[in-house]
Amino acid sequence: MVHKIDDMGNKMKRDWLKKILYWLFLLFAIYLIFELIRKIFGGSISFEGAVIALLVMNIGYSFHISSKLSEHIGWHKGMKNGKKR
Repeated sequence: MVHKIDDMGNKMKRDWLKKILYWLFLLFAIYLIFELIRKIFGGSISFEGAVIALLVMNIGYSFHISSKLSEHIGWHKGMKNGKKR
């Protein structure tokens, strides 16, 4: 029983960490879009900086999608003929 409570606490911490990282990533994306719009209209960010920021954005989004996909596939592995095992 104690292990279930500890596991639930660790799961809650991981969920909070995932949510915080997701929101930080989203804020970075919004900032990047703002800077790219400024660059288009005569901007402040250098070309190299914009390319690096887009690369970081692409890698971060790829990790986010892969984690969601692995959770989804894991959910299907727990199913048999559309019913939980």
